[in-house]
Amino acid sequence: MKLAKDTRLKDILAAYPWLIDEAVKIDGRFRALRSPLGRLLIAKADVAEASRRTGIDSDAIISAIEEMIQNHKG
Repeated sequence: MKLAKDTRLKDILAAYPWLIDEAVKIDGRFRALRSPLGRLLIAKADVAEASRRTGIDSDAIISAIEEMIQNHKG
């Protein structure tokens, strides 16, 4: 999967469901993805929206996710 700023979070997590637990390594605020409000965010938001909500540059989020995918065992 090629990640971009307009890639939907639901698509990323559908392809890599384990990322929901690993995302806190990018930033602790990603822990909120486990909440009811976070579930709504996952359904509608893309990487750019996650960037706006966390204050982390979207390119940094993409790089971190790509690194996690590359290093994931299993």
